[in-house]
Amino acid sequence: MRDDLKSIISWLPHGRSWKIIHEREFEIRTLPIYFNLKKISSFHEQAAEWGFQRFKTGPDQGTFYHERFLRGLPHLCKKMKNASLSRSMVYVEHIEEFVEPNFWQISSEHPVPEKLDPQDVQSIELKKINECILDKGHRAKVPASFMRKKKS
Repeated sequence: MRDDLKSIISWLPHGRSWKIIHEREFEIRTLPIYFNLKKISSFHEQAAEWGFQRFKTGPDQGTFYHERFLRGLPHLCKKMKNASLSRSMVYVEHIEEFVEPNFWQISSEHPVPEKLDPQDVQSIELKKINECILDKGHRAKVPASFMRKKKS
């Protein structure tokens, strides 16, 4: 998180959700620059399109979270999809009541890192490739990022 924005938007200590501390400052200093938006309501809509949920109750009330948006694990963001851009979007007429997870309890057992070392990201990707090969055998596809030639 950028130091100049910490007073406006911040991760919660458990690193699984984030909150907007000062909405008006967020509208003025962040939305036009990073999101090309002017209103906080437009930002909420865009966040929902990307799959972010907003806690309605409990200790994390008002915070946003996404299962692939965790502090210190930026490589997970590559797997996020914008529902408004998805051609295979599924419309659900009835959704059962959503039960909000208790991130404080989860994080006590499985904390997310403050920051991930690039070496760790590569080992995570290699582990995924190995799992894929074991699962799919000769039909497994290696991610394009591993096929690029290293520049000398």
